[in-house]
Amino acid sequence: MTTALERLHVLIRLETEHLGNRGMGRTFGYDWFNLSEHEAIVFGLSLDDLPALVSVWMAFEAVMDICDMFERPDAALLAAVRSELPWLRHSMESRSLECHEFQKFAKLFGVSNRMAHAWFSKRDFWDVRCGIIRYGDEAESE
Repeated sequence: MTTALERLHVLIRLETEHLGNRGMGRTFGYDWFNLSEHEAIVFGLSLDDLPALVSVWMAFEAVMDICDMFERPDAALLAAVRSELPWLRHSMESRSLECHEFQKFAKLFGVSNRMAHAWFSKRDFWDVRCGIIRYGDEAESE
């Protein structure tokens, strides 16, 4: 019998292959799932890293019940993964994403701590640049 994490691992591998076959990681871009030339330099990521990092990130968001872009797992599988990873409960309850939790999650799927931290930071700064994340001391017109 396979665990929920093992089943999720298979889905992440399939999603990584799917994204690679669709051309992700062949060109630079400026959306959350892309890598710009500047981000590659700043965060030490390469285009080749994108399919796997995006797949693991989408799975993480699905498990955290933040976003449903990773459509392959069903609700029962996600619930089972959550029960296998009780350390994610605090972040799920507080609705805050923590880099160390993404690193721990990503490590389960073969992503190094450095790569997970780089991806988390790249995504975080993308959210800030796009205005998705706002700071309390920023005026509304900024």
